[in-house]
Amino acid sequence: MRLSGAILAALFIAACSNIDSAGSDGGAGSTVTGQDGGSSSSPHSLTIHVTGNGSVLSTDPALSCAGDCTASFDSSVVLHLTAAAASGFQFDGWQGPCSGNGPCTVLMTSDQTLTASFSALPALQPGTARLTVEFTGSGTGSVTSSPDGISCPSSCSMIVPVGTRVDLTPHPDGNSTFVGFGGACSGTSCSVVATTDATAFVNFAANPPAPPPPPQQPPAQCSGITPGPLPAAVSTTTFTPATCSVGIGDRTGTLGLQSFATPGDDLHIVDAATGNQIRVSSHANADGFFVPTLDGFTGLFHFRTNTDSLWFSEYWNHRGDFVSGQTEIEGSRVVAGTPVGTMAIAGNFNLVGRPPRPQLFILGANDTFLHCAHDLASSGTVFGLGGDAQGRILVITDGGSGRIAAQWFDGDCTPNTGAFTLIASFSAGPATFFDTAPLIGGGVAVRRVDEQKDSAGVPFTTSSWLVTVGGGNATVQPAPQWLTSRPNTNMALAHGGSAYAMLPLGEPGVTCSQQVDVLASDGTVCGSLPLPIADGQCRTQDLGLSLDGTPIQLLPSSLAQPNTCAYRWWPFALR
Repeated sequence: MRLSGAILAALFIAACSNIDSAGSDGGAGSTVTGQDGGSSSSPHSLTIHVTGNGSVLSTDPALSCAGDCTASFDSSVVLHLTAAAASGFQFDGWQGPCSGNGPCTVLMTSDQTLTASFSALPALQPGTARLTVEFTGSGTGSVTSSPDGISCPSSCSMIVPVGTRVDLTPHPDGNSTFVGFGGACSGTSCSVVATTDATAFVNFAANPPAPPPPPQQPPAQCSGITPGPLPAAVSTTTFTPATCSVGIGDRTGTLGLQSFATPGDDLHIVDAATGNQIRVSSHANADGFFVPTLDGFTGLFHFRTNTDSLWFSEYWNHRGDFVSGQTEIEGSRVVAGTPVGTMAIAGNFNLVGRPPRPQLFILGANDTFLHCAHDLASSGTVFGLGGDAQGRILVITDGGSGRIAAQWFDGDCTPNTGAFTLIASFSAGPATFFDTAPLIGGGVAVRRVDEQKDSAGVPFTTSSWLVTVGGGNATVQPAPQWLTSRPNTNMALAHGGSAYAMLPLGEPGVTCSQQVDVLASDGTVCGSLPLPIADGQCRTQDLGLSLDGTPIQLLPSSLAQPNTCAYRWWPFALR
């Protein structure tokens, strides 16, 4: 609704086959490929530098580097590396994607360079022996000794008098399990009587990931409306020096992409499935409103060369054919489309040549003929109107003294009620109007809409849900919590009228992403459709939904070329 005066792998495993700087076929710096000689679809290189005497090891895939070497791995490979010092040397630590001197896990999502540093151990005094701890396996943890001296990975060796008994105790981290000892010890316990230099290998294994929780069954009220995977997005750009507006769409799979500019207002009629433009309905030197019908679009316009109060209607079908231009009215009016494809016009107006008076006009769903008309019970200014799923129209007017009034009409303009109080006490902002959204089963929810301006003076709107109104009667209730907790949204019927789609309004300076929440009739959240736009922050735009369930996203102007409107959509995602 637009108001006059307001804004609208396979996994490829590469193995190093005992490659080192002295004994490999390629020598230092050689490239290691998979044993089958194949190549990866997206390989990345791992370059290992070894300083001092020691090796870098991996078991799956198999790799052993005692000097500088390079290996290629698929981007999905995760390497679990350990460092093994040569006799008389100790491992000092890693540089690169790992640090410290524990096991090193490397994700091959990009090229990686890793350095393992080893240094000579100090010479032993006569009558002493050295006990060293080294880690193996894919997990992590620590080892302590009794007597004190080893607290690995901080301190991984100790010198004791010959004949001293040293007990080692493993401490796996929370995500790992202790498997056992090797080298100077075996099994799951380690006691070493020092007689000569010895190395104890401690094997920690990474715990397997916890199984995912069983899928939760959606609530019964979500049956048939839980969103599935999004279809592939379709996009297009319209070339016009214009103000871009929210996208609309009929029930045949045809979109109307709107632009409003000083030269005139345009409607780009586009096939939702392909993105092909069918036709442009252009109105030079005219202002207009467009609403979707069951088959195509209806517009209401006036030429700037005429008085502001003279309006005429036009209708185009989904093929872009101009079908009719019929009703001419004169006076002030508010326009809204309805879920059943009609156009409702309310205000102080009449057919051309007759004195204006407060009334409602309804134009047909697929034509511009005057379907019906009726006087309004209230003579106050029309602040908004909208239709419900049964074709009824609620007209919202100024009831005087801060009171907001409303009146229901059937789809044939027969009054269902007189003027009744919609809101007993209301304080408007500088630019406030009301909008409605149809409720499943009949009636509407009413929201307050206020025009704001960002720091650059560019307008946008905010909104809050106020009340719901029973279809065709004067039953007014406060809006439920599932609505009031969603400010700055519009609401549309989805999945053939059995679900709600909550559509975010555009905002300045927010995360550059949007999301459509799908709700059951009682407000239960049945799923969401995330619609990311770009990294960082941007000024988003109002999100639209066609009558055929296609979410339509108007992209931020900062992401479009000058003098264009850029749209993308997901055909029939919520049909």
